[in-house]
Amino acid sequence: MSDAKADYAPSKDEKRQRRRRPEKEAKGDSSSAEGDALRAAARAQADVAVLAENLSDKLKILDFDKQFCVAKGFNPISRHYFAFPGNVSDQLHYFSNVMSWLISLTDDHFPPSDQYDDPNEIVSNIVAQLRKTGVHADATQSSLLKGSGEDVCQILNTLAQNALKAQRWQWEKPILPREEFEAETMLDEAIEVTADTAGDEDEIEDEFDDDDDDAFIDVDTVHHGIPVAAESGTSKELLTAEIDVAAWRTEVERVLPQLKVHIRSNNKDWRTHVEQMQQYQTSIEGSMATTQINLDKLHGEISRTLEKIDSREKYVNKQLDSLIKEFRQHHDKLASTQEKYKQAGVSVNEQTRELATLVDELEAVKTEMDERGNSMTDSAPLVKIKQALIGLKSETAEMGLRIGVLQHTLLSAKVRDQKHIANDMNRNPVVSAGWH
Repeated sequence: MSDAKADYAPSKDEKRQRRRRPEKEAKGDSSSAEGDALRAAARAQADVAVLAENLSDKLKILDFDKQFCVAKGFNPISRHYFAFPGNVSDQLHYFSNVMSWLISLTDDHFPPSDQYDDPNEIVSNIVAQLRKTGVHADATQSSLLKGSGEDVCQILNTLAQNALKAQRWQWEKPILPREEFEAETMLDEAIEVTADTAGDEDEIEDEFDDDDDDAFIDVDTVHHGIPVAAESGTSKELLTAEIDVAAWRTEVERVLPQLKVHIRSNNKDWRTHVEQMQQYQTSIEGSMATTQINLDKLHGEISRTLEKIDSREKYVNKQLDSLIKEFRQHHDKLASTQEKYKQAGVSVNEQTRELATLVDELEAVKTEMDERGNSMTDSAPLVKIKQALIGLKSETAEMGLRIGVLQHTLLSAKVRDQKHIANDMNRNPVVSAGWH
């Protein structure tokens, strides 16, 4: 493989492409800018996904499925539920209730929202609570109104971390399983012994497989107890074999299977790995020639295809250059319009609050005016006054009658008194004349 790489030389197509790369980079065409934008968007989505996974791990530690989903009747959610947009109303409702539950774990209170509440009111309550607790106080209503995204994941991550701190949760020491080192050591020793003695056992088999008559053992003398003459330094006589060759060979064939050593194949033996490496090397070298030819053909086809794609891309860029510029202008206008819309939405929310307060004040003033109007149009006091006047008139007539009766009584009394006085005066002159 290394020799093939060393012998490989770039073709003309590759050299031509390498010359064109700096030119493409210097041009800085629109396709590279769009690619950078796509890569930046992909990185942002990946960061949001990582935040959502961290949030999912923290919620699992807090026993989210049992303490929240089962207890409050919510469906379990996926790991990236708050990372990417979906059903906005459901995500906002779920986000508000999860936030309420996490705040309740820190001995604080935040009322959960109902599914049919106004989204603007829900988001305004969330922003007010965040400013109150000091957690992501710079969050805007427009970013939270979607119920998903980076701001939502960051807020829930911070609240989950605060909940873990409030519950004094800590990592415990890892419990490592015990490993049986003795069994592995004995197995390694057995492998070493087998590997050391393998060469000797192969030599033994080779010796017994050899049918040469010059090297043999006097098996009959061993089995039958016949002593063999020991070779001495002083004896120079030639030793002669008294055993039949056929009997010797028969005995060798009988004993040979018992003398063979069978080595079990072990995957950990280095000899096995060396043999496998040699086999693989030979197979690779055998298929390298045909593979190199096919790779060269494939390289040529890919180079020609890339040239066609490059030329076609240039042609398409030239044709769509004006449309791309127009699209960029419209995109910029759309971005500015969306920004204005966000700002207008914030002002509309504030004015809506002011309108609600003014409506409440107007209702109070209307209620007070109605009460005063009712009191002014009420005829009960006038009726009472008329009745009092009638009573006064009747009492005045009665008093006038009594006064007339009293005057008549006084007048009659005066007349009576005058009559008595006149009578007395008339009687007195008669009496006085009789005296004289």
